[in-house]
Amino acid sequence: MLRDRGKGVERLVFSITFSEKIVGFPNASVLAKTLLLAAWGLLIVSIVGSGDGLHFIFNAGLAAKHGSPESEYISLINSSYTVLNVAGIRLLW
Repeated sequence: MLRDRGKGVERLVFSITFSEKIVGFPNASVLAKTLLLAAWGLLIVSIVGSGDGLHFIFNAGLAAKHGSPESEYISLINSSYTVLNVAGIRLLW
């Protein structure tokens, strides 16, 4: 999971570094610039969402380890799945 998050950061850095070659940023149309910036924004949202998902699943593990009621850590697990799925969808858009 952390490896996937690192790949997202690598993609963002690669994309920013080579934005000149991707769309010729200084000479690109407004639409091309907008789409590239939107892609970067969605990638950042995806990376942050992956971190949030890891946070929820870590807290669920702690709750389970320390004997919290099952409903508490099951809800954290469900939240983690939801956040990770949304982050994955944002990465694909």
